[in-house]
Amino acid sequence: MNATTNEFRTELQKRILQYIKSARRDGTTGMSRDNLFQCVRPPSESMSGAPRGTNARYYYSQMFTEICQDAGISKFILA
Repeated sequence: MNATTNEFRTELQKRILQYIKSARRDGTTGMSRDNLFQCVRPPSESMSGAPRGTNARYYYSQMFTEICQDAGISKFILA
């Protein structure tokens, strides 16, 4: 993974964690990965390292899933 992809990935992880903190403050204890995917606003497509091209949606979804498998986030995800 190169530095530019890492920048986009870091920003996406930050946004996921911000949303989870906000949801927990509102009393949400967990949600499905697909619901979380719909709720989190993705970083700008013009940001360096963002998935681009025909398969951008697929690569973004894969990146989101990988981030959600992180220990801090996986506790919030319901199977």
